[in-house]
Amino acid sequence: MKLTKQKLKQIIKEELKLVVDKAEVEEHEMYTKDDELREIGANIADLLKLTEKLSVNMTPMQVRYGQLAHMGAYIHPVGSALKTFSTKYKDALDNVVLAAAKGPTK
Repeated sequence: MKLTKQKLKQIIKEELKLVVDKAEVEEHEMYTKDDELREIGANIADLLKLTEKLSVNMTPMQVRYGQLAHMGAYIHPVGSALKTFSTKYKDALDNVVLAAAKGPTK
């Protein structure tokens, strides 16, 4: 059987969904209704973890190499922005749930 490019993309997409660690994603009601929203939540969680890891790993390098001392000034705003983004995303999902509960608007 020859795999088409489209079929291969579909297989990869399905496999990536399996790789997403559900335990790492804070559950939200909308995640059970829409896998893509869950995947976005997982990506946000991954970015938060990666930014935290980068900050921790960068600290000794800033001490070891004086030329990197200023890098913390860039890492911290990124972490803060991601935390804000994460909160806003959860708030938006809550708003989707509330809007659905109210029903269609006239």
